[in-house]
Order: sequence, then C-alpha cells, then structure tokens
Amino acid sequence: GVSAKRGFTTFPNSTWGARLRVSPNSRWYVQTGVYQVRPKAGGKYGFDWGWSNTTGAYIPVEAGWEPSFGPDELNGHYKIGFTADTSRYDDLLYDANGVPFPISGIPPARHGGRHSVYVLADQMLHRNGKGSENGLVVLGGITASDKATSKVSRFEFAAIRDQGLIAARPDDVAGLRGAHANISDRLT
Repeated sequence: GVSAKRGFTTFPNSTWGARLRVSPNSRWYVQTGVYQVRPKAGGKYGFDWGWSNTTGAYIPVEAGWEPSFGPDELNGHYKIGFTADTSRYDDLLYDANGVPFPISGIPPARHGGRHSVYVLADQMLHRNGKGSENGLVVLGGITASDKATSKVSRFEFAAIRDQGLIAARPDDVAGLRGAHANISDRLT
C-alpha cells in the first residue's frame, strides 16, 4: 500500500536519506529515518543523484520485537510503525470549497502532507534445517493510509512460506500469499 503512493521510492530507484536505529538489547529496537521524496527519481536518464524535483521528506518511525523461541530458535519479527510525508498532494475528490472538483471545475484541494500506519508480523513455526530462514513461516500485515490523498487507503496480506522442506534443496521456497487492497472511497 505504501509503495503505490506517488513520491515513494522503491527498488531499483533510490533517494537520499538517513536512518537511525536504537536497540536496547538484541530483541527490541526503535528506528526512524528521513528520506527525500522525489516523484521523478533519477531524472530523465536515471543518473540525477541530486536534489532536483524534491517535493518533501518521508519520515518513518518504527518499533519492533524480534524474538526467538525454543531450542530450535524459531525466529519472529513484529513491527508497528507510522510514516509521514511532508509533500503537498491533491485531494482525490474535493476542491478547496469541499465540492467534487470534476463537478466544480476548480482544481483539487491541496493537502500539506499525508500519513500511514502499519503493523507487520512473521513467525517461524517449524525449523527445517540449519539456515536462519529454513522453516515454515506465517506472516501478515496491514497498512492504513490517508484516504484523501492515497489511492490505496488500506492494504492487508497474509502468507505462509516454507524454505528447505527438502533437505537436499535448502534454498528452495514454496509459499502462498493472499492480499487485499482497498481503494480510497474518494477515488472510487
């Protein structure tokens, strides 16, 4: 849901940014960062690594717990986070007077920033081998975003994956995932 937003950069594009992670112990952490919002990342030819076309800053804050259970060290990752984008975005439906802009003919209202919240989790239930990822894992998550400016206002997924089920092929992975995207009411 987050990566469907205009200005959010995903692989293979990149933007300037910095991250700070604080871990009071090996299981708990809090991290934050500040990243450049650049809808035209890389420029026309992909080699513009500067600040041109920057519209704002993307600021995520995340807290997480990474436990390991039992003698088989069944790894888990549990995260909760909040993101803020300081760029200005058009409303998906309304003009500055609160009237649908396709009817009024007035440009869409502009919003100063938008936000999202998310919860993500994965937990290994059974270990298949010696590798840190070898095992049966269940995972899922939900993201809720500003429905006035985000085309995808909510996104949920759940999955199961198994790596190394066949001992002779420890890197093979089989899995099944289901996902649901909620399109913003203002867009529909």
